[in-house]
Amino acid sequence: MSDRQHLYSMYRRIKKNCCDEWRTDPKNFRAWYENRVNEQNKLCEYCHLPGNTKKYYQKTFRKGRRGLNLEVDRKDNNQQYSPENCVLACYPCNNAKSDVFSYEEFLKIGEAIRKVKQKPNDGVIRSFNMLLNSNELGYDQAVSRLPEEPGVYLIYDRKQKKYIYVGKTKNIRKRIRQHGQHQNENARFYGQPVQKGLIREGLCVNSVAAQQYLSSNCTVKHLVVPDEKRERCPWRARSLLEHYAISVIEPEYNIAGEFEH
Repeated sequence: MSDRQHLYSMYRRIKKNCCDEWRTDPKNFRAWYENRVNEQNKLCEYCHLPGNTKKYYQKTFRKGRRGLNLEVDRKDNNQQYSPENCVLACYPCNNAKSDVFSYEEFLKIGEAIRKVKQKPNDGVIRSFNMLLNSNELGYDQAVSRLPEEPGVYLIYDRKQKKYIYVGKTKNIRKRIRQHGQHQNENARFYGQPVQKGLIREGLCVNSVAAQQYLSSNCTVKHLVVPDEKRERCPWRARSLLEHYAISVIEPEYNIAGEFEH
């Protein structure tokens, strides 16, 4: 089923009980859907897994008609379909939530589903332990001494006594250098995520202060994770390790859905 067919089929299912804005002009519904897909980083609102269920469920549903894309779900099933009352969910979550669970309840259930479906294999856990036990370098040392190879890294804030960022990259040294580069006056909103986090939390007033903060208070750990050349997605091992590290450490400045292949 094409994306266009999927949207049309979904619109037909909800049309009788949707708001006037969507009922009178299907283009409004399509625009909302496309914007919402981007807002949710193409992931289910509840379990944060893709709309296509083949990867984590090894199948689709309803003879292949469902489980291919994100679907519209109402937060409150007693209200009509509208931009304010709708989110996008994968078919399993949409089907399971139904009118049995509230939006808030299913956010918690979705988190449990994600942990079960994304349970790491032994290799990912071993890599994570290697990353945690890797050599720790001061930020300025890391900028000059880390390898120019693909891998995963951790940024630790000694002042806050916690890891503040996990990332994956094709070039570890280059990426660490980028985190510490000067950003323009819009860094609070558009800069590197670490600098943006420091400014947002009130620890730094601007990019210059953030650079000094990184130099004085932060350290870096890393693990080289080469491309898997025979794999369809050569960066897959890095992605799995990054995701597992984020789920365990819960670093404050990570951006959901961020990819740095």
